[in-house]
Amino acid sequence: MIIDTASHCTVSQLMKCWFENKLSILVISDNYTPEEMQEAFSRIHTEYIDLAGLYKNKEFELLGYINHLETRVNIITMSIDLQRKFLTEFDIPIIEGFKTFKTYNHNLYWDFNNPDKEAFLNMLKKIETRTLTYKCQLIEKKKELFDLQMNKIEKKHSAVQSRQEFIRTLNALGKFGFRIDKNETTVEELALMISDWQKELNQNNKSKK
Repeated sequence: MIIDTASHCTVSQLMKCWFENKLSILVISDNYTPEEMQEAFSRIHTEYIDLAGLYKNKEFELLGYINHLETRVNIITMSIDLQRKFLTEFDIPIIEGFKTFKTYNHNLYWDFNNPDKEAFLNMLKKIETRTLTYKCQLIEKKKELFDLQMNKIEKKHSAVQSRQEFIRTLNALGKFGFRIDKNETTVEELALMISDWQKELNQNNKSKK
């Protein structure tokens, strides 16, 4: 007999299998090959990830950040292009458009008494250079999302939650009022606690908006 469901595996057993590779702790009786023990752990782990909604939360977080970065990069890139074209055509920038740059912590100014097109173009160039950092972040986050989605398909869960993140989650749940006994609490119970905790956090965040 071997433990192969989240409802029969304790948090302590999960951690030993996951982070110490002590898969034999799942064996209750009889003999099992390393492959069979790995398969049993994979079933437990997959059930934990699915019940807790960890992939869903991670994907939501990444999608939100990617959307934020794309919006920032696209708006700044378009605004720089418009300012350059307007300056070339009319020898003056779009003053009203300075507010858009201010939104993203970029300061532009134009001296009507002493107009300096070259200085203004240099300011735009500096902003363009700073925006490259966000473009690189955008590429990295899109790759991270792609890898996460591939891991989900291939059922590779290491990218979802590291040992440190798992321990932080346990600590956060404890501070939130959930009681967890690693030797008694099952993986199924833990996963449902995480799911409930995430839902309450999301509800609280919505209430603050």
